[in-house]
Amino acid sequence: HHHIEETVVDMNELSELLVSSTNDQISAQPIKLSEQLLDSAAVQNELEKRKIALEQLHSNIETLKRMMTTPEDLDSIKS
Repeated sequence: HHHIEETVVDMNELSELLVSSTNDQISAQPIKLSEQLLDSAAVQNELEKRKIALEQLHSNIETLKRMMTTPEDLDSIKS
């Protein structure tokens, strides 16, 4: 359970980072601008990875819950 909370905290921090990076003044200098775009893309890429990981984690938890609550499943694990 603790691990899920950590992941949520990480995602919240990343969301804030994404918001603050989009609120930055977009620079008129092409080099600076491309750096900002790269940063933004990197953050979005990281967010996407975490989202997938979180969905996978959630799916694993749901599967475990079902296994724990279904007696037939418990029997099949033992055998």
